[in-house]
Amino acid sequence: MPLMNYSQDTLSYPTDIVYDEENQEYFVSNWADDQPGYILQLNNNGEIIGNFYSSLDLPGGLCLVGDTLYVLNNKDLYGGSLPSYLLGIDINTGQLIVEAEIGSGGIYVDMVSTDNKGFLYITDSENQKIYKYNIQSQTFEDFVTNVSKPIGICYNDID
Repeated sequence: MPLMNYSQDTLSYPTDIVYDEENQEYFVSNWADDQPGYILQLNNNGEIIGNFYSSLDLPGGLCLVGDTLYVLNNKDLYGGSLPSYLLGIDINTGQLIVEAEIGSGGIYVDMVSTDNKGFLYITDSENQKIYKYNIQSQTFEDFVTNVSKPIGICYNDID
């Protein structure tokens, strides 16, 4: 049986995908076994354009707000002692512009969504919470607590 060789230009363990309508491309977060995680860019045909961002740990949820791609990055698998982060990457330059520590010790952030009103909502399956993140002030608050293992999240603007 041949060994699989993972490189940062293939899909290995895709965890989330987000579509950039303006540039008509996709971003996909990937785990990579014992190698750093990364984000790939794909065109509308699903072909890999290239590696958009690398040197991540265990990247998870993605959310695009304007020109900022928000990425959840866990340092430990399933609630270890290391912190988890919300990263913001400028899609035009590839530069890291936000690095906000969500917490450490027993935290595992999964997915993220936006209300398009300046807030992100982040699920933490280990602590059974949903956090609300203010993009402008770069602050977190507990939005929902005691929810059993929240994983996915999608905001629906119902008036």
